[in-house]
Amino acid sequence: MNLKSIKKVSLAFFPALFLVISIVILSRLSIFSLKKITCQLDQYPCPLNYEPALVNFYLKNIFLLKKQQVVSTLTAFDADLAEVQVVKKLPNQLLITLKKRRPIAQLAPFINLDFTGLDSTASATISGEMTNQFFQLDKSGEIFMTNHQPTSLFPLVAVPETFNFELKSSPATRQISRLIQSLQEHYVSFNLLAWLNQSLAVVKTSLGSYAIINPSQSINPQIASLQFVLSGFKIGESLPKKIDLRFDKPVLTF
Repeated sequence: MNLKSIKKVSLAFFPALFLVISIVILSRLSIFSLKKITCQLDQYPCPLNYEPALVNFYLKNIFLLKKQQVVSTLTAFDADLAEVQVVKKLPNQLLITLKKRRPIAQLAPFINLDFTGLDSTASATISGEMTNQFFQLDKSGEIFMTNHQPTSLFPLVAVPETFNFELKSSPATRQISRLIQSLQEHYVSFNLLAWLNQSLAVVKTSLGSYAIINPSQSINPQIASLQFVLSGFKIGESLPKKIDLRFDKPVLTF
């Protein structure tokens, strides 16, 4: 190899070599060690119980600390985090923005859950004995938390005691999530949703009528029909006791 070829090879490798040397030098400078970590959870300062996780990043070199490492550490610390955003600011600042997973409903097991008057003109009612366990459901249809106290912040969904309450998503939980979101999108307020099986759900509306739905069919058209029926009655008029939405046209029972 002649001198000219050696020079060409050297020039080709010089940028990469310069980059490696620069990274090594910067990684050893204390000025780039993280000394200010700002953490926000749902637009508020992170609570103190996050400190054990955040302290892992203190004095880490800003160039060597990977964003994915921060995300993995925080999601392992708090499994209920839905979003983790990480921003590095030179020379030594780390900005972390967290968002919690928000429930859209709470599932409650009911012993002997039933809906009387389904296929008759008899008085309609949702029956069963509610247990003291509650499971929080998120927008994606995943059960992610359990507790022993109900809350009025989220809609109550009655499900059979044989329901699968594993902390995960299933066809049934995704069905329930889609149904609740459709009710919210169509501004249909309700007091209770009873999910009896994958082909039968009953909504007790705030106006008192019971809406019978087939969740295995397209949900949005059924809820749109429910909204249309309820909005067609004037104040003081008698509302139907039952609105069966499982057919091409709603079937009303007074």
